[in-house]
Amino acid sequence: GDIDKYGMSVEFEPTESQKKEGFKRGAYDKHMSDRLNLEAQNTPESLELLRSMKRRFPLEYLDSFIGESGGIGWNIKHIDSAIKRIKMDFKPIRYTLYRDLRTGRVTHKEDQENGRFVLDLLPPPNIAGLRETDNVFDDIKNEWKDIFVPSFPGSYLLAIDPTDFTRKNQKAINNSESKLSKGAAALFWLNDNRMESEDNPLDGITCIGHYMQRLASFDDFVNDMILFAEFYGALMCPESNKSTFIKEIYNKGYEGYFYYELDPQTKKRKGMPGVYTGTNKSDMFTYMTSYIKYRYQHDCNLDWWLQAKGIKNIEDMGSNDMIAAYGVGLMGLLGLKSGYVDVVSNRSSNDFDAGDFLGNVFN
Repeated sequence: GDIDKYGMSVEFEPTESQKKEGFKRGAYDKHMSDRLNLEAQNTPESLELLRSMKRRFPLEYLDSFIGESGGIGWNIKHIDSAIKRIKMDFKPIRYTLYRDLRTGRVTHKEDQENGRFVLDLLPPPNIAGLRETDNVFDDIKNEWKDIFVPSFPGSYLLAIDPTDFTRKNQKAINNSESKLSKGAAALFWLNDNRMESEDNPLDGITCIGHYMQRLASFDDFVNDMILFAEFYGALMCPESNKSTFIKEIYNKGYEGYFYYELDPQTKKRKGMPGVYTGTNKSDMFTYMTSYIKYRYQHDCNLDWWLQAKGIKNIEDMGSNDMIAAYGVGLMGLLGLKSGYVDVVSNRSSNDFDAGDFLGNVFN
């Protein structure tokens, strides 16, 4: 152990008498060396041992509050650093988004008490809230109709994880203590160049706004997502199996805001907008591992970092709303580099040139 023959602790530099007993360094130096070695290995196993060591032998205040996510390979040091940075240096600003009845454009006002949208970076004033209409053919109703489309798609993506607003869950939704998931959304900016490197798969991608609410009605949530997307001109990327939410967006004439994947072989648009994460959770966690590595100094969404800290395994995804929203967004955004995405729903997938969109995003 680290006790000499007189019962004295060899905590730091050994005394001369302790050196004669064979002590070469104190317990602190040995402990720190073990920590650095485990951190350098950077494997799920070594990070799990490091977390366990910090909890058992805390040397700093934050060591007493170590989370679980290091066990699945996420860098807990980066996560803790992000949480500390946000709590010390960042004051989130809440906004209310609404439609100006005079201009018809979505606009904003700061509302720290009741605002549902936390926005770190506002869109340029000259393009904020702009939308256009287009006339498209509805294959289901077999008729032409007008839909809304973003004026400047390609700079923002709104990843959406709708809650279950079925009638049987209404009582739980209205209970603020309920564990039923909230509706969550993460707004990703695709042109952030603050931290780029050759091996960075996230060039330009950072979350700059988020939303997490348990509302009393499904229609309120749908309308909030429309306001969010329209204010930034963002493409909406929901989980593709959320058919009730997707149907409501269609019914309100906003399918032109949907993000679609295209089949890499046929280049034809897939039948449902958004991405399906059910069979790709391992890929999703890999993407989020990269996000933590490259964006822990910039992302200011405290809800995301706190949920990331508490994740124990991949299956925890379903009970963490902001984690789910980030997963949907990163699956869609990083899929651009290996596949194709149709920007506006009324463009013919047969004639679509994926280079048009990739150029807008990555150039």
